[in-house]
Amino acid sequence: MRTGSTIYRLLGIHAFCLILGLGHSSGIEITSDAQWTLSDSPVSVTEKVVIRPGATLVVDAGVTVMLAENAGILVEGSLLAQGSSSQPILFTRATGSNGWPGIEFSGTRVWNAFSSRSVFEFCRFEYVSNEVALQAWEVDLDFSNCVFETITDTVIRSHDGKLRLADSLFRNCGEGVNAVRCDADISRNRFYHIRNGADAIDVDLEYSGEGLKPANIAQNIIEYCSGDGIDLGSSGARISGNLIRRCADKGISLGEGSNARVENNVVLHCPIGIAVKDRSAPVMANNTVANCTVGVSVYEKEIGMGGARGHWVNGIIWNCEESIRLDLLSFLDVRYSVIGGAEVWP
Repeated sequence: MRTGSTIYRLLGIHAFCLILGLGHSSGIEITSDAQWTLSDSPVSVTEKVVIRPGATLVVDAGVTVMLAENAGILVEGSLLAQGSSSQPILFTRATGSNGWPGIEFSGTRVWNAFSSRSVFEFCRFEYVSNEVALQAWEVDLDFSNCVFETITDTVIRSHDGKLRLADSLFRNCGEGVNAVRCDADISRNRFYHIRNGADAIDVDLEYSGEGLKPANIAQNIIEYCSGDGIDLGSSGARISGNLIRRCADKGISLGEGSNARVENNVVLHCPIGIAVKDRSAPVMANNTVANCTVGVSVYEKEIGMGGARGHWVNGIIWNCEESIRLDLLSFLDVRYSVIGGAEVWP
C-alpha cells in the first residue's frame, strides 16, 4: 500500500479501504487475510488500520511500514511480521512526523486458548509517541530478534495474555516490558539505557488463566537502567542467569508478596543489589552481588504491608558498602555463602 493508493496482496476474500478524497485514506479495515509485500514497500499508512477478528495481515520480510502521527494499528485478528537477519521489517514514523501511535492488540481468552496471535521476528520499532508503544489485552504475542529503539515511554505492556520475548534489544527507551497477569517468558534480551526512571522488566501478579504459570525471566543483560533492572509485584516468577549492572535503583526488586525463585544472577554497581519487600519470601540461590551500596536489603516499604523474609543460599555478596540490611520486621536466612569477603557464612 502506497500513499495515494490502496495496494494489497489478498490471500482471502477481500479487504477494503474507506476513501474520503483522492489520495487520502480515512481508515483501513482488514476483514479477511491480506499481505504487504516487498514490492509494496515502503507501505505508507496515513490513518488507523484495524485487523478484524479472524483476519490475518502478513508483512513480508524487508518491508518498511511508515505510519503518520494518527495512524496506529489495532489488531483484533492476527499480525504476522516475520523478517530475517538480512531482510528485517521496519515500523517507523512517516517522513515529517514526530512519531506514530503504536500497535494495540485486543483478543479474548477461553481457558488458555486465545482468539488472537501475533508474531514478530527480526522487526525494528522506533519513534512511537504513545504512552505504550505495543499494548495488548488477552492475546498471544511472540517477539524474537527484534530491536526497540528511541521510544520515549513503555515499549511492551501485556495484560492477561501469553507473552514470549526473546533475543531482542531495547535501547534508549522507557520501560522495556511490563507483563501483568501473564504467562510470560522473557529470555536472552538486552536492555540498554532504559530512561525516565523506568524499569527494564516489570512483572506484576500471577497469570490469570488456567493453571499455575510463573513468569520466566532468564539470561537477560540489563545495563544503565534509570530504575530497577527487574521488578516483581505479587509474582512468583523464576529469575535466573541474568546479568544486571549500573541500575539507578535496584538490580532486582521483589515486592508485594513475591515468592520468587532467584538463581544464578550477577548484580553489579547498583544502589541496592537485591531488595526483598512487603511480605515477599523468595529463595535466592547461587547469586553474586558486588560493588553495590547495599548488597541485599530486606524491609517493609509500604507501611502496614509487613516485613519480608528470604533465604540466601550458596551466594556471594562482595565489596558492598553494606552487605545485608534488615529492618526490625524482616528476616534473612543466610547459608553457605561468602559475605563481604569474610569466611563462608555461617
